[in-house]
Parts: sequence; C-alpha cells; structure tokens
Amino acid sequence: MTKFIPSIAAINAQEALDLYVKAFKGETSNVHYNTEMPGIDASAPDFKKCILHAEVHVNGEPILHVTEAMTVATEQFPKTTFGDNISVSVVFEDAAKLDESYNLLKNAEGTIEIMPLGDTFFGRFGMVKDKFNVIWGLVKTNPKHS
Repeated sequence: MTKFIPSIAAINAQEALDLYVKAFKGETSNVHYNTEMPGIDASAPDFKKCILHAEVHVNGEPILHVTEAMTVATEQFPKTTFGDNISVSVVFEDAAKLDESYNLLKNAEGTIEIMPLGDTFFGRFGMVKDKFNVIWGLVKTNPKHS
C-alpha cells in the first residue's frame, strides 16, 4: 500500500517534533540526524547537528514527517523557502511504482526537480515541486529505516 504523509520543515525541528508528539499524543520514531549522511564534515566551524528526518506516530502509524529547515543552501539541500516548508511524502512499498510516479511528476510541464531520484543511505528517494507549487518527496525506505 502507498501512504501519503505530510512533511514539515521547521527551524528547530526538535522543538516542533516535541510539540506535535505532545499535541497528537503520539511517539517519536525513525529519527535520523545530518551526522549520519556520508561525507558530512561535523568538524566544520559552522556545522550544526540537526534532524534530517523524524516521524510522529499515532497508534503505530506515521502521521507526520519533520525535518530541520535549511536556512542556507548546501551542496546536498536547497535553502528552505517558507511557504515551501510543507510537502507531501509518498511512501512506496514497490520501487518500480516509485520510479514510475517520480518520472511522471518530474516530466510534467512546469515541474522543478529538487532532488534527483536515487539511492540514499535511508532508501530510494527523490523530490520535485510541481507547477501547482506542491512539493512531493517520493521514497521507498530500506527495511532497517522503516
């Protein structure tokens, strides 16, 4: 089954995560930090450890993804534009369906590719912004990260 989950990018994602867990009487799950990404230089003077991905679960099901807003662009991530800080995550069980959906969205008129579809440390992932200004993050997670 394919799941649709809203994603929020927030300055101080940990604070946002804590609020939503409390508000929805949920629990935190699958928290990953930018320090887990290959090639990250945590010794850089301006480095700040932050949440790359976290989930709010209610009754054992994910209802929300939370990530740290990017206040400056990096090689890996574009700067978060507020108003663009809410997106829809689509979680696939089937990689072929993920690829098909991603390519249909990516090739639609007016779509901007934010993050090319590819294999990451947490699974297969890609992100686009369609001509209606909806940001779509499509993913099939690795079993150890789901």
